[in-house]
Amino acid sequence: MCWLLLAVLMLFPALSRAATLYVDKSGTVNATCSKALPCLHIAHAVNLSKKNGRIVVGPGIYRESIYINNGLDGPLDGLRLESTAGRHGTIVESPSGNTVIGIARPKVRIGRKGKGFTLRGATDELGFGIEFSNHMDRVRIEGNSLTGNDYGVFAQGDRIQIRHNLFVDNANDDLTCSCDKSIIRENTFVDSGIVAIFENGESNTVDRNLSVFGGGYMSVRGKRSKIVNNVVLDTDRWGLRVNDADGATIQGNILTDNASLGSNYSALYVDQDTFSKSPRVMGNLVVGSGNFGIVLEQLVNGRIDSNTVVQSDLMGIRLDSGVVNPTIRRNSTYFTDGSNPACGISNQSVVNVSYSKHFFAAGDQDCGSMTHIGGLPGKPGRLKVNRAKML
Repeated sequence: MCWLLLAVLMLFPALSRAATLYVDKSGTVNATCSKALPCLHIAHAVNLSKKNGRIVVGPGIYRESIYINNGLDGPLDGLRLESTAGRHGTIVESPSGNTVIGIARPKVRIGRKGKGFTLRGATDELGFGIEFSNHMDRVRIEGNSLTGNDYGVFAQGDRIQIRHNLFVDNANDDLTCSCDKSIIRENTFVDSGIVAIFENGESNTVDRNLSVFGGGYMSVRGKRSKIVNNVVLDTDRWGLRVNDADGATIQGNILTDNASLGSNYSALYVDQDTFSKSPRVMGNLVVGSGNFGIVLEQLVNGRIDSNTVVQSDLMGIRLDSGVVNPTIRRNSTYFTDGSNPACGISNQSVVNVSYSKHFFAAGDQDCGSMTHIGGLPGKPGRLKVNRAKML
């Protein structure tokens, strides 16, 4: 009797483990999706899948839309979808302009590094490369290319991971994420609209992302979040805008050739309608901002330390209304355009500000009604170069 019970217990994990299903361009319609008899369509494999299942897709172009919700035995929590040829060799294209992949279950995984997909063709208004239908936790999107869609990814949930993806030439926002405790890491955004948004989120990590060209910018709702080691190049509005920066760390970012549209924009802008408490803005490099290098507004007890601003047309660092008890030290500003010398650091109605050890290579111009901090009182601040890279 004991041996029979032991055999059942040993067999149970095998019985409960979901099988791997296979899709290939050589497959047939309504096949069993086994390795020997692969399916022709990804959507059919999804319908045959089970919870925690896995679908492996061969190279080719698949013109279909996929919705991950229920499968053979019920909800498809934990379904993994990956390719054998990576995003360059495996393309999923919307046949009618609607969303390419819809996700309605938690813990789903779309791609992984080296085994993702190109998702394209969601050209309808509000068409997405990937769209969450509602709040879904622990979803992971990795190693994919999202290109030529109306929007890239719309995600909402806790502990989301969006990593190693390439966003190119989407008509509107590349990434909208209403997320908490989530990671946005090592993605590349090229020639798009607003390149990254967190809405109503906190305690997120946004690091080592690269955004280049276009009219967009990186916008983060940053409460208790880490926004570190990102690179933003050549946008015509802000480079990086952080709202709700309570307890946020904004560090080691490189922002180059941003804010060219007008005086409402800056390379790095940190603000909040209500006061943000104790953000840290440290070790960021701003080069060639069309207007302001760094603008800070509505901050309490913030630390602005070791930032470097090079050739900002109007001023290096501007402390705007509502900044209270900031500690500002070891920042450096360099201006090389002799026809338009700018202010190093200026403030407007700042309460209890503490300055120390700044380095100004130029910029003794009077800042109008603002208090100007000028001269050469310190040494250049320290800069930590980040590790963002093009995918």
